[in-house]
Amino acid sequence: MTAARSWWEALRADPVAWLLDEAAANVVWRVLVELFERPQDSLAVRRARSGANVCEPVATLLEPLLPDGTWDRMRMAQDHPAPRERFVIAVQSGADPEDPRLHAAAERFLDSDFLDHEPCSVARDLQAFRTLGWDHDLRFEERLAWLMEEAPRSPGGGWACHDRDHGGGPNGCAVTAAALLGTAGREVDGRFGAVRQRASGVLIGELDVQSRTRDGRWGRAGHPNLDRTDRVEVLWALARAGIPYDPRMREALAQLQADQNAEGRWTLEIEPPSGGAGERCGQPSRWITLHALVALKAYAVPAGLPRLYPGAVPAGEPA
Repeated sequence: MTAARSWWEALRADPVAWLLDEAAANVVWRVLVELFERPQDSLAVRRARSGANVCEPVATLLEPLLPDGTWDRMRMAQDHPAPRERFVIAVQSGADPEDPRLHAAAERFLDSDFLDHEPCSVARDLQAFRTLGWDHDLRFEERLAWLMEEAPRSPGGGWACHDRDHGGGPNGCAVTAAALLGTAGREVDGRFGAVRQRASGVLIGELDVQSRTRDGRWGRAGHPNLDRTDRVEVLWALARAGIPYDPRMREALAQLQADQNAEGRWTLEIEPPSGGAGERCGQPSRWITLHALVALKAYAVPAGLPRLYPGAVPAGEPA
């Protein structure tokens, strides 16, 4: 098969119009930022963000959140997650990061103790806090410093936690690494440089382990992810952080390409956590599709993935 010369040639079809459906404004603004690299303050991004909080599951998740950042527990269904989980799921689900209620809630969560939490739980919090712009707060810095200097270590230098499904081998907790890499972004030097280097090393090492052992733990894609991660999120996090292609990614990328359907979409394969049911398990997922596209945009060509696309240029790409 001929190798793809541009990343979109690695697709079976163009899913972009589906991703940009105005009814899913919480997804749209993230597509514009993550896939098309539009600035956060651009008109199109701000317009989409303004409608994000009326989309599900964001609307239901934030309905009990009061202006002072507290949660009306009488309006929280028993099968919905606790306030912290609701907060993280809402941010991962594209809630408007300028919502003052979320900032009030972040203030309260940052004031709470975190030292009795697993590293992966703290890392998921930091991922949400940075999305909201709290990464210069001293309480954010304190949590980040704890993760880098004092949190339990794995034998290979990653993070350790009690859940072996998070990566029980020498590479350590992949959930922590995936969340932290999303937090670090593309910063090569400075405070996030070491985070980026360490987290990417854990994730690429874990991809290598899976390719050699055929470990299926990450075989099913889910969103939002709290106490788990998967192949799609890991490749997305590596791409979002600007990590260069590594040959150890090749098999995971080939499987990612194989998982797309005839419409160029990817399926949600894990039941969303309680309160995160904006999409249905077993159906095409805009979130999984976005994450897969971000990964393929970064790595399809250097990985030598085969050309699948019949020839037209996807929406939003130059001819």
